[in-house]
Amino acid sequence: MERPARSNKLGESFSNHSRPARSVVERVTIDAAGRIVVPASIRRAADFRVGQTFTISLFGEAPNQVIEMRTIESAIAQAQARMRQKLKGRKTSAVDDLIASRRAEALKEE
Repeated sequence: MERPARSNKLGESFSNHSRPARSVVERVTIDAAGRIVVPASIRRAADFRVGQTFTISLFGEAPNQVIEMRTIESAIAQAQARMRQKLKGRKTSAVDDLIASRRAEALKEE
């Protein structure tokens, strides 16, 4: 199954077969409580901060699965970019369309 292109922290796009120009690879272990410690070298390279919130995603099928960690800010920016692309060229607002749809549904219920 082909995954869509993803972006790294620097916004560069990469797919299953390529890596971003800057890669840091570390070996980690899951402890008995299911925790994984993100090594300091990766935290520094990605500028992760204490208390920062992330999303974690699993892509692919075993044994070729990939886990991706993104900051919430990065995940939101990616979602916004996808929606801008999807809505490109629309003549009406998606919000206006949703409101009109809900109003039509409410009229049917009366």
